[in-house]
Amino acid sequence: MDDVETYRRVAGMLVGGLPVLLVLVGAYLPRWRRGFRTRPDKSRAASPLWAVGAALLVGAALLAGFTLHLNSSKDAALLEGDFFGGLRDGAILIGLVGGLLVMLLLLVVRALTMRARGEQAYRTEERMSVGKLQRAAREANDALAAALEAHPGESPARAQAADCLAVARELTARARPGRVPYGLGAGELLAAAVLSRAGRDALESGTPVAGGARFCVLNPLHGRAEARHPLSLGPKDSRRPQPLCQTCLGYALAGPEPEVAARALRIPVRGGEDSYWTQDPFRPWGISLDELLRNARENLTVA
Repeated sequence: MDDVETYRRVAGMLVGGLPVLLVLVGAYLPRWRRGFRTRPDKSRAASPLWAVGAALLVGAALLAGFTLHLNSSKDAALLEGDFFGGLRDGAILIGLVGGLLVMLLLLVVRALTMRARGEQAYRTEERMSVGKLQRAAREANDALAAALEAHPGESPARAQAADCLAVARELTARARPGRVPYGLGAGELLAAAVLSRAGRDALESGTPVAGGARFCVLNPLHGRAEARHPLSLGPKDSRRPQPLCQTCLGYALAGPEPEVAARALRIPVRGGEDSYWTQDPFRPWGISLDELLRNARENLTVA
């Protein structure tokens, strides 16, 4: 009888563990494979539902096979005794633990492969923490201040750059470090970096940035938009021409629209994160330099 109980336990572990393992790993494989992409791809990823179907088939085949074998060799039923304990243990040890270990191994293999190729995976989403926004604002402010010192004299471009720096410095100073306050926070830090970069562009080109020039709608840190391309930025947004930088335009032409829209920069807000244009002073999206300066000054006045 001990041999029968051992058989039941082993059978239960395989019947309970292998289908769970297949579901976890099979559902993860399409996402894992997309991590090898280095450019946009319009091909559709395989549905993870195939893993559920495969798991059901494997589970049913194992159950039927073990039932027939035990009945014919020992004249005993399978669904008794230690079978259910094995079913539970198999689901945990073989399915959950084994699945997590396999996924970890796949991650290591992908990381080592991409490193050996010298390639970087194409990322759909872009996000910045408060710390990254603070560093970006400080670095942009310092770079513009140094450029202004290196370009003495009066000119329209220098006047615009100095105006951008004055507003950017005040935004950076008034934003509270380490957290996102109700008054000035992540949106203002991003605006400071964008304004200082725009001021430096004007100074280096010797020509003021046109006040109506719009920044890339997906990420204003990309700089001024080079073209417009029909794009919907969300379920409530109608498809219409959006200002895009050259890089994002390439993504829009090559990638599926929902994936391109998902590249919009996300910044911290209270309770999580959201697209940057949901925060002042970037309303409305696709903002121009004049609008950004005006909104930033208004925020500084009321904060």
